[in-house]
Amino acid sequence: SRCQRFDFLRLPKKTLIGQFRRVLEKEGKTLDENSLDLVAELADGSSRDGLSILDKVIDLESFEQVERVLGVIPKKRIFDLLIAAADQDTDTLYRAVEEMYNASADLGRLCTNLMDTMKDVMVFRSAKDPRAILEKSDADAAALKQIADRYPTERIIYSLNILQETVALLPRSLDKRADTEVCMLRLSRPD
Repeated sequence: SRCQRFDFLRLPKKTLIGQFRRVLEKEGKTLDENSLDLVAELADGSSRDGLSILDKVIDLESFEQVERVLGVIPKKRIFDLLIAAADQDTDTLYRAVEEMYNASADLGRLCTNLMDTMKDVMVFRSAKDPRAILEKSDADAAALKQIADRYPTERIIYSLNILQETVALLPRSLDKRADTEVCMLRLSRPD
């Protein structure tokens, strides 16, 4: 009788962005729309997480600085890598892994970002109205549609399985670069 139950639901991206705008206004700060969108996306429906992320980037001036501070791989780069995989362009995939490895970037984040984007591609490939399901900008929606047109449904599912295996493997991997390169090969050459 003395217990209360609270069910916390994920907040929509638009609600989070509105909340972040109010915080920025109160603090006398500004942040561009792309940065606000990125912070809301990384918050994944959590107001508390979003405010923590916003606190890290509130004084930055450009979207590129926000991406760098948050360790985010640019969406265009992820889109280009998925197109390269669809076109069986392993050279582009290997170069991307090498560049990230040499920059001491997190290869697990690369695979996670590829997996998250591939999940969105699956929605664009299989849903009648993907924009009603996913909150994406016009540019992102166009890119996801372009990628979805290159992947049959079976290959999307195959790619998701490969990426999930790699994301699970990398934390305990003895050679993260080699395991990521094998992942890229398997993505580009499903045969």
